[in-house]
Amino acid sequence: MTSKRTAHIISHTHWDREWYLPYEKHHVRLENKERLGKYITEGHLLIGPWYILQDAFLTSGEANVRNMQIGHQDSKRYGEPSKIGYFPDTFGLVGQTP
Repeated sequence: MTSKRTAHIISHTHWDREWYLPYEKHHVRLENKERLGKYITEGHLLIGPWYILQDAFLTSGEANVRNMQIGHQDSKRYGEPSKIGYFPDTFGLVGQTP
């Protein structure tokens, strides 16, 4: 007997503004901040749960929890933060991830 299963595919993106362009170049790209905020508040884009993109292998479990707490706090300015648990742009997971 074959059972029916549901799969959810969630695309994502992240912004590595810390390392590949100078601050000034990224700042220019933020001129669409109001437009982006509108999409978020209308529910067309989800943000969070993280504050910054961390390397899960180089940070402690405590740092990861605090990163998520700050990310939720920051995201709530636009509505409810994403509750999808993931580490963007990592190459494997550490034991502290759950």
